Amino acid sequence: SDELYEFENNQDQLFDQLTAELNKIDENLTFVFGGSQDDDTRDFIISAGGITSSFDAVENLCNVAPNLENWVFIAFRPRIGTDLRIMFDTIEMDGQRMKFTYKPAGDVVDIKLFVPNYDSSDDRYISAAFIMLDNALGEYDVETKIGEIEFLPVPNDTTNLLPFSELPNVVDNYK
Repeated sequence: SDELYEFENNQDQLFDQLTAELNKIDENLTFVFGGSQDDDTRDFIISAGGITSSFDAVENLCNVAPNLENWVFIAFRPRIGTDLRIMFDTIEMDGQRMKFTYKPAGDVVDIKLFVPNYDSSDDRYISAAFIMLDNALGEYDVETKIGEIEFLPVPNDTTNLLPFSELPNVVDNYK
């Protein structure tokens, strides 16, 4: 616990060890540390990497996590917000400039996500957009409440499009 709490001192080796141990359970498991030493608590977020077949492994692992001082174990990447700007390689993604539309599709909603400067020939845009979706909705809701996702460039006329900031409300209020 202490060694992980101060992971910055030996990050590469510790992260390699953690990855190897998680891969023994399920090859899709990943992790993220959150929080800071400033408030004496760190989050240990266990993720399925967006792979629904690995969700049980995440839940099972978090259910048996030890009760450790200064640590909070969290299943799945949580919501962070929509008002984010990220860099993914050379792709900039800004939640304030993204738009969407949606339509009901049974127990889920299908969405069209309008991404500024979207280039369908560059898969990095889709990867960056999924990071934004995970930040907006959390990993679990992206995989269980969203159906089909279509990625498109933001058109000149955005009159009938919703701001990305409304996506969590739409998903939360659907069914």
